[in-house]
Amino acid sequence: MQVKNAWYAVGIGTQPTQMSVTGSFVLCSSGSTYTVNNPPSGTLTWQTSLNISLVSSQGSNPCNFMANGYGDGPGWIQAYFDGIPGPIINVWTGIFQSVVVNGQSGVCPGSLYVYTAQGSPSYSYSWTYPSNWMNNNQYQNTVQLQTPMYNMTYGTVQVSVTNECGTSGYSGITVYPGYGCPHYFTVYPNPASDNVTITLVENSSQVTNFDTDTTSIVNMNTNTLGADAPTNFTVRIYNSQSAVVSTVTRSGKSFSVPLTNLINGTYIIEVSDGKTSYRQPLIVKHS
Repeated sequence: MQVKNAWYAVGIGTQPTQMSVTGSFVLCSSGSTYTVNNPPSGTLTWQTSLNISLVSSQGSNPCNFMANGYGDGPGWIQAYFDGIPGPIINVWTGIFQSVVVNGQSGVCPGSLYVYTAQGSPSYSYSWTYPSNWMNNNQYQNTVQLQTPMYNMTYGTVQVSVTNECGTSGYSGITVYPGYGCPHYFTVYPNPASDNVTITLVENSSQVTNFDTDTTSIVNMNTNTLGADAPTNFTVRIYNSQSAVVSTVTRSGKSFSVPLTNLINGTYIIEVSDGKTSYRQPLIVKHS
């Protein structure tokens, strides 16, 4: 091997195959086998971190090792030849202590968010999230969650992971409803019966154009709710056929809109200052 390396270094011959140690990344108390590939001549000895024990006889290749219960966590196995350090493999002993979750912490209503657990997709992942969120899709170590349009709750998106040794505890990311959102108006209650209260949110941070798709979120102009906000708003309610069934004019930043003439069903309520508009779903349910 050393001769081949010397010839290759001066441009003669092919690059020799390098030594390596291969085996499972996760090492449990049940044990796993590790192999030195392309070993040189000489006496092989193994050394390990304190949380790993040799099971096979010293110098065996392949060789069996086990997690010795010293503690779950990172470890290593290294081959020596004639006392000279050779290739090393980094492993994890036991169950995973926790998993880092990447994703959005500030969340907005009626939106999709993707959360990813750091780690191999080959492991098994179990997710938890606020009770009124919906699991839209889950694939390997990634989950797509949809926030509710109303009554979002503060909570966490968490995951546990099961490897060859067992299942970890839950860890994750705290989510903050409304934090950093392009704000809008709130509708309360929803579902509603006789009246609904609309409250304009004053810290809007984004401007978007009017969108005729009633399922989309369209934000009011930042200036609409700022210090120079207009006092008059037109409130329109559309039925499922996109026909206007109610129109009222209101002033201020919080006001009531009557619903007594509407039958039970799902509607779209729109607030407009004459320049920009915002729409949200509204459910009418008379008792």
